[in-house]
Amino acid sequence: PLTFLTVEAWGFMQLGARQYSNRTKPFPHRWAVMFLIAVGFWNFLGAGVFGFLINLPIVSYFEIGTALTANHAHASMMGVYGMLAIAFAVFGLRYLLPENKWPEKGLKFSFWTLNIGLLWMSFISLLPLGIAQLYKSVGEGYYEARSFAFIHDGASAVMGWMRMPGDVIFLVGIIPLIKLALLALKEIFSKNAKETVLELPEPPLYEVVEDARIAEFAGAKAAEELPEQTSPYRSDRRG
Repeated sequence: PLTFLTVEAWGFMQLGARQYSNRTKPFPHRWAVMFLIAVGFWNFLGAGVFGFLINLPIVSYFEIGTALTANHAHASMMGVYGMLAIAFAVFGLRYLLPENKWPEKGLKFSFWTLNIGLLWMSFISLLPLGIAQLYKSVGEGYYEARSFAFIHDGASAVMGWMRMPGDVIFLVGIIPLIKLALLALKEIFSKNAKETVLELPEPPLYEVVEDARIAEFAGAKAAEELPEQTSPYRSDRRG
C-alpha cells in the first residue's frame, strides 16, 4: 500500500506540472513531493525488505546486532523518517521564502546526493558486511561473527571502509538544507518579511467554489433530472 501511495504522489506532481505547463515558473512543491516519494521507496526497501531480512525469528537469532541490523536501521530511520521530515520542512518553507531566494537547484542536488549516499551505505558496505557476518555466525558462532578480529579482518575491513564514499556524498547533500534553514531564519527575522510570499497558482490545482454557487448548481441539476414528486411525509410550512 505504501508503494501505491508513492505512485499516487508521483501522479499528483504530474498534475501540478501540467497546471504549470504554460508558465515560466516550475511546480512550486516539486521537491517536497520528491522527498515524499523517497519516503515510499525507503519504506518498501529499508523498513520492508531489510526489516524482514532481520526480524524473522530464526535468522534474528543468528544476526541481531550485526551490520544487517545497522543496514535496516540506516535505511528505515533516515530513509523514512528523515526524508519525511525534510519533505515537511521543504513544503512549509516554500511559503516563507521569496521566489528569487528559493534554492531549486540546491534542493535537487540535496535530494539526489542524500538518496545516492544512503544507497551506497546500504548496498556497498552494510549489506555485504552483514551477510558475511551472518555466514560466519551460522557456521562458527555468533561470538565469532561479532569479534574484533573478524570485523577488522581483510575483507570485512575493506567493506567497512567502502562505506566512506557514501558517507561523504550524504554529508555533502546536507549543505543545501543547511543553507535553506539559514535563509528561512533570515527571512523570519527580516524587518521586511511579508505574511506570505508564495502566490496561489492561477488556476490552482483545486478550484474553490462558493456555497451559493454549489447550491445554485445543485438546484438546477435537481430541477432538470428529478421530476416533482409528492410524498405523504411532505408538508408545506409557511411563516
